[in-house]
Amino acid sequence: NVIEVKETGKNLLLFVGREHGGREVVICADGKELLSASPDKKGEIRIKNRSKLARKVYEALDSGKTITQRLRT
Repeated sequence: NVIEVKETGKNLLLFVGREHGGREVVICADGKELLSASPDKKGEIRIKNRSKLARKVYEALDSGKTITQRLRT
């Protein structure tokens, strides 16, 4: 599933959907795993803008890759 990515003040928000709140998901760029995390009950994953993880996501977006998510198995 393609996810929405939004930059706010100090955070990068990844919206994976309410149905995945509290469940571990894997975030991928064109199928390559970038990170795994557990979204909050609203289905959001917050990453500090200046972190290495955020840089990975920004680099993937800048190179035109599609950001997707899947449940951790």
